[in-house]
Amino acid sequence: MRTVGLEPVHERHVADDALLTDLQNVIDELEEIPTCRQYSEHGKYHSDTLYRRFGGYNSAIKAAGYEPDVYRDIADTELLADIRETADEQGNAPTSPEYTERGTYTARTVIQRFGTWSDAVEAAGCDSPCYNHYSDEQLLTELQRLADDCRAPTQRQMAISGKYGPQVYRDRFGWWWQACVRAGLVPHTRVPLRKQEYADFVEAAIQQKNPVTSIVGLLAAFTGLPQPLLGEFSTEWLDRLHSDKRDTLIIVPSEHLETTGDWVIRLPTKWHPPDSSGVEDLPLEELLKWHLESHIVTLNRIGAGGVRRRVRKIGESAGINSCRNVLVSNLRSSLATHLVRRGVELWEAEMQVGFEYTDWGGRGEIGIEDYLLWVYQMEGTVHREYKPEGVFLCSDEV
Repeated sequence: MRTVGLEPVHERHVADDALLTDLQNVIDELEEIPTCRQYSEHGKYHSDTLYRRFGGYNSAIKAAGYEPDVYRDIADTELLADIRETADEQGNAPTSPEYTERGTYTARTVIQRFGTWSDAVEAAGCDSPCYNHYSDEQLLTELQRLADDCRAPTQRQMAISGKYGPQVYRDRFGWWWQACVRAGLVPHTRVPLRKQEYADFVEAAIQQKNPVTSIVGLLAAFTGLPQPLLGEFSTEWLDRLHSDKRDTLIIVPSEHLETTGDWVIRLPTKWHPPDSSGVEDLPLEELLKWHLESHIVTLNRIGAGGVRRRVRKIGESAGINSCRNVLVSNLRSSLATHLVRRGVELWEAEMQVGFEYTDWGGRGEIGIEDYLLWVYQMEGTVHREYKPEGVFLCSDEV
């Protein structure tokens, strides 16, 4: 990044001496040995970096020439007993910040030992802490505190460095993705393309010299077919392709799906570019007719890898930053937001995107409602069938 004249957001491969010098500077500034959280707030780097580099935060303090305030060679049984000691009369464990305030040790010490606060609470034999007295705004503000610019923290980062565990957000907001969006932050997965990026992808797909690449790109952009199904796509799934009176349909057989019924998708022949009142023709139907008659390439022989390569090629032609978007998965999210922006009937959008027909990464709870939330929070667009409720924090334009 420095070679092209840019300053990196995060330092990578920082020398040990630089890390220790920064730790010494923080100690001089605070006039005390900082906690992990204090160092992360005042230092150039993060306490996790010190932990990984020196085998522990206290080991870093020793390497910097100081004696730690609290030693970490504590038995698991002692840590768990201390959690039980700080539980309330009903046997509910404290929240992680409450434990840091009342316990002998810190929540970070416990989390580093057991992986997450929830795992430690379970190992201690306590009931889960009660978070009801924390407001939605407090929980979402904590997400913003740990964010990297507009990028949301991961669940792992929250478990290690946050005041509340990821399970709290899942319990309160439905699942992690929704909580991040309500906080005005971009999650790490299933991020829709920006309006212009989506339009550029469609145009680049149409302009491809290889017609099979165009077919794959347009199917990815205008149907919810995920990568495995795109790799198995067959012209036998097409119905009424040569009808002049009725729309062509894609009928995906149930044996390929998570449901007992077939998935019926309308094959679009026109589309509405974002921020435009016009309608443009799509050559997808004609391309499929050509493919059916040519017998040059069998689509279902492309495979998932071939789909990924072709979609990536179209993305490169469109100038889309593939680091920000994993195109082959996020085009499905892009279609959902595109349909919501247009105000399409929700039943129609649900059928076209088809979340319920496939197990998308093991997350069966994903639905069109998530993208009603996205366009409302990130773009200020309210679908007529959506009534926003709850807390939404302000966000920068994504």
